[in-house]
Amino acid sequence: MTKRILALLVALLMLAASTALAEAPQMDVDISLYSQYPLVTDGSVTLTVAIPRDDTYGIDAEEMWWWKWWEQETGINFEVEQISKAALSERKNIMLASGDLPDIIWSFGFNTTDLLRYGDSEGLFLDLKEYITPEIMPFLSKFVEAYPETMSTISTPSGAVYSLPYYRAVFAGYSSDMYIDTNLLAKYNLEVPATLDDFTAMLRTFKAGDETLVPLSGGSKAFNPFYYILNAYGFLGQNSTNGEKITMREGKPVIPANDPVFKEALATMKTYYEEGLISQDYFTLDSVIVNGMLAEGKLGTYGQKIGYTMANYDDFSHWIAVKPLTSEYNPTQQWLAADAITIGGWVVSADTEHAELICRLADFFYSNIGTMYSKYGPPTNSTDTLGMTAGIDFDPDDPISTTYRRLDALNGTYANSNEYEVKVPSGTLCVGNDAYDLESGMYLANWLRTELFGCEIDQTADLTSKIFNPTHLDNFHRISCNTNLFPFEVAGYPNICFFSEEQNERIVELRSVIDPYIEAEVAKFITGARSLDEFDAFQSELDGLGIDELEGIYADYYAGLAK
Repeated sequence: MTKRILALLVALLMLAASTALAEAPQMDVDISLYSQYPLVTDGSVTLTVAIPRDDTYGIDAEEMWWWKWWEQETGINFEVEQISKAALSERKNIMLASGDLPDIIWSFGFNTTDLLRYGDSEGLFLDLKEYITPEIMPFLSKFVEAYPETMSTISTPSGAVYSLPYYRAVFAGYSSDMYIDTNLLAKYNLEVPATLDDFTAMLRTFKAGDETLVPLSGGSKAFNPFYYILNAYGFLGQNSTNGEKITMREGKPVIPANDPVFKEALATMKTYYEEGLISQDYFTLDSVIVNGMLAEGKLGTYGQKIGYTMANYDDFSHWIAVKPLTSEYNPTQQWLAADAITIGGWVVSADTEHAELICRLADFFYSNIGTMYSKYGPPTNSTDTLGMTAGIDFDPDDPISTTYRRLDALNGTYANSNEYEVKVPSGTLCVGNDAYDLESGMYLANWLRTELFGCEIDQTADLTSKIFNPTHLDNFHRISCNTNLFPFEVAGYPNICFFSEEQNERIVELRSVIDPYIEAEVAKFITGARSLDEFDAFQSELDGLGIDELEGIYADYYAGLAK
């Protein structure tokens, strides 16, 4: 049947927890515009679902708002098996070994090796490719059209699709693991550095002004900053590396330690160590010690988002994202773009009798309302709450300050939003928080405010941009990342790689020897225990361990993607 008209009320929550909720203008929304629901009208279909249960916040499925609402709207009966996260791996192995799979396996985190083995080789997973059409999955198809790399990214080499995508970076990436204290920049009349030479000069200035300060914070096992220096030398790659991870340099896959330019990066880190610009305990530091130094005001830079350790605006507001650095070996500012697509969160049994129905069911998550409901629940005080304390609110008088109430309880409210989120595994389907409405180009939260909630927003504002509240911790850092990093984001080595089972086994075998060897020798080079004059010998030793073979596996796979 057609979805009843929703009466949506918006609450004013910005004064205090005890402030009475104020009604906002009602808007009628037909959920059939955002789904194909109901899918069954006679209650004749039951789908089995396996899903993780959070060991801290989990409650039984029959008590959850989501499952009550989904059954009501779809007409489908769900038999939900909740598996404790502590037992998830064992249950997963038993399930796959027996071949006895539920219709839907949700949020098990299957990797590409799993998808190849249990999809291509053993035929346990359903190939979903034929169902990703405008007729069966119209909302997902719009994303496929908007992001044409989707199908090539999620398809195995055989062309099969065993897991539906999650679009986690359809807005700016906003990722930085390196921040600078602007109080120090202002003290010494410095700008945020854009070259390696200027960055080094900044560190030296910080140190000269305070000998007790550690200008470049972190260590090899705690917020390792080496990736930032490698980036300055043209190695575009992930953080937390000693030079062993695959990167892109000048358009080619490269393991930094296997490249001659790596010697220059080591020389820079050695200089930093000798001059006290990094900690003399660089190779033994842990995160507790680094965070303690931050609290004492003894760091010039910090290697992860400040908000993980600081909650007050006055504490975090003087830390901003770095800029990518250039050097004589790298003339172009570049930053690793966040991965736009992930997979492995939604898998369907090849033995299901309801393949097309399941795909129509899942398509809801790629609509605007599906994104909102799966992440935050329905609008507070709408009839969709089913009488439970659930949903989200926007303050209609302050559209910049968005208040999401992710709640799910029969009585009262939860103190921790995880108690809603862990029940609906957002991050496995649908789109990320920084999404656009594909039709209007409007940032999704603005679309929700204007189209769904009827909020008044300054129409002179750029509604295609995200409205940020700079006093909010997360938003403050997104502003600086958007300014200093997003313009320089480029794609790196692909995150989703369908290596064969044999290739994966060989990668694991090689890395088990190569990675610890690189870590050990890098420590010697930086501390001076081993002379950089022996760098060529070091690379010969890596060659003997198979690093050329390892790099070749990555390079051959990358070359195959272009064919």
